[in-house]
Amino acid sequence: MKNLGRRRWIAYTVAAGLLLTGYFAWIEYRRPTINVLLITLDTTRSDHLGCYGNAEALTPALDALARRGVVWEQARTPAPLTLPTHASLFTGLYPAEHGLRSNGTGSLPKSIPTLAERLTSTGYDTGAFVAAFVLNQKFGLRRGFAFYDDDLPTAGSSDHPLERQRDGRLVVESALEWLKRPRRQPFFCWVHFFDAHHPYLPRTEEFGDRFVSRPYDGEIAHVDRQVQRLLDYLKEQRLDERTLVIVLGDHGEGLGDHAEHEHGLTLYDHSLHVPWIWAGPGIAPGRRVSQPVCLIDFTPTVLEYLGLRTIPGLTGRSLRTGLVGQDVLPSDYYFATDSPLLEHGCAPLRSLTTGHWKYIRSSQPELYDLAVDPGELRNRAKEMPDQLADCEFQMIALEGRLKLRDADAVTLSAKDRQVLSSLGYLGGMSSRPTDQQAQLPDIKRRLPVFNAMEEAAALDQEGQSGLAEERLRALLQTEPEYSLIRLKLADVLNRRGKLEDARAELQKVLEREPENVEAYYRLGGIAIAEKRIDEAVTQFERTLHDPPGAAELLYVGQLFMQFGQPAKSRHYLDRALSVDPQLVEARISLGAINLLEQRPSDAEQQYRQALLADPRSIEARANLIKVLGTQQKFSEALPYAAAATKLSPANAELRFLHGTLLMALSNLPEAAREFEATVRLDPNHPRAKQFLEQVRSAMPKK
Repeated sequence: MKNLGRRRWIAYTVAAGLLLTGYFAWIEYRRPTINVLLITLDTTRSDHLGCYGNAEALTPALDALARRGVVWEQARTPAPLTLPTHASLFTGLYPAEHGLRSNGTGSLPKSIPTLAERLTSTGYDTGAFVAAFVLNQKFGLRRGFAFYDDDLPTAGSSDHPLERQRDGRLVVESALEWLKRPRRQPFFCWVHFFDAHHPYLPRTEEFGDRFVSRPYDGEIAHVDRQVQRLLDYLKEQRLDERTLVIVLGDHGEGLGDHAEHEHGLTLYDHSLHVPWIWAGPGIAPGRRVSQPVCLIDFTPTVLEYLGLRTIPGLTGRSLRTGLVGQDVLPSDYYFATDSPLLEHGCAPLRSLTTGHWKYIRSSQPELYDLAVDPGELRNRAKEMPDQLADCEFQMIALEGRLKLRDADAVTLSAKDRQVLSSLGYLGGMSSRPTDQQAQLPDIKRRLPVFNAMEEAAALDQEGQSGLAEERLRALLQTEPEYSLIRLKLADVLNRRGKLEDARAELQKVLEREPENVEAYYRLGGIAIAEKRIDEAVTQFERTLHDPPGAAELLYVGQLFMQFGQPAKSRHYLDRALSVDPQLVEARISLGAINLLEQRPSDAEQQYRQALLADPRSIEARANLIKVLGTQQKFSEALPYAAAATKLSPANAELRFLHGTLLMALSNLPEAAREFEATVRLDPNHPRAKQFLEQVRSAMPKK
């Protein structure tokens, strides 16, 4: 009987424990009442905002937000690159820990939990709206978001790489469409602006000549207006009093400081120091915190602010005390970029801030006293060897605590790579073993040469190829081991018709770097230009691993398509699908080949297969709509168009396609609404206004 009683007592205890566990889980599930609006400003320096002391800035929305919230005066990003930083935001980990160390080279490991997943599990409706391909869902940040709008409005109508991003106005259009949906739970909405990224527009249509001489500030002023639209919506709907608004920059921009014009190649504060503003219920208004902090602290701070359990294993810490008017304890922070190695064959950079000291590890180390030298102009490394050694010791200790991970593999199409390259996010250098990195040149030495190389490349684009060639050859005299110059020179020579000279430069690259795939790709292109297809096959095959991966085969297949070799393209695309039958990009490319060969039914089948593999693929859906339309299967295409516009309501081309189908089916009122939406989203659409007038004139007069 005693044993029976003991068993009953244990059973009751376990049951009670389970009930309590369920109760507390229910309490946490029921708790969320505060909305969260996260606004990330790509490529935005803090010192170009009014609330950070820039008297010439036109940022009234951000300045007003800063006055009613907390401004972190010394916030830094863990990496001067878009994808690694956003991954750190949502994981609370350094790039070395979540695996995304650079843009476009991998996907966030599925084993790493994200803030969006955590908020979804506690009852939040989650939506993300990104402005550039570098944050495409294939890189892993979609996890946890119920709605992830990474569709770029010209993706279905243009192949120009720089059009694989979208204006902040269109991002806000899409975000507002989602925010207006009826919901009973709080929302977590992430809105990403890319406008301040190079190349900068002076925005004369908005501001006249005000920013002609400083277009970067014009872009920021334009973004500020878009931020105001979001804040106005919150106020109009009386959501502002129960919404936490967080605005931050993912990284800064060189603008010529320390010889860096853009970002990613150095770890100076022009790229690391970012704006970070919090405003919302319970946050101390008008507070400015000078304690150094880092964006890896974002996720733990949000979770504690909302009263939610943290995610185990975070490296970042909660800064909630600073939000409510209390002190924030000091902490060391770590920063890194591999872009000097991956793009320029230079030593990768690592940095540590500890107290008022900033240490940058490279083949030419740097040490700055930020208390007296915030511009990092006086390198104290040689005059203070003991302090330098102490910082190196602390960095080694911090690195020893990091749990290193590699990113998951990601499939990039030829267009994807072109997009990333056009944004300065893919280089042509091969990586080198770690034990050789200390002997690599310092990026500081190569930056002036790189800038001169970019100027020469610009001359080539402007039609001055002869002068560009002359400048590049002169640069090679000073930096003969800098392979990127030879790659650029080969491109110029190729365009000038000097194919043999271009081939010679590429062979010199391969003598130094036998695994430089960019050189092999260019050699293959030259072979195709000379109609030596077998040699092109040989060169492209040298870029493949053994056995080749689906992504490699896809890229080679799409290269052959670009070079006008559909039969060879089909061969590699079929091989890619044999490795990965779910490879959407391969099926879309095969659909294009079938259309080229006048086989619309086969193209239709490929697009249907692509949609089965990925029902959210806007590109597959748009192509299927078009091919059904060309076959006059209007009724069959209509549901696909309706679903597409729901997936991406701010895509002008999709709204136009939907309108044309409705017009063909004589549903004129609905067609007019779609054409009106097209014109609103893209006032310069080539046919929408014409079709809208035709529909209106055909509708019966009221």
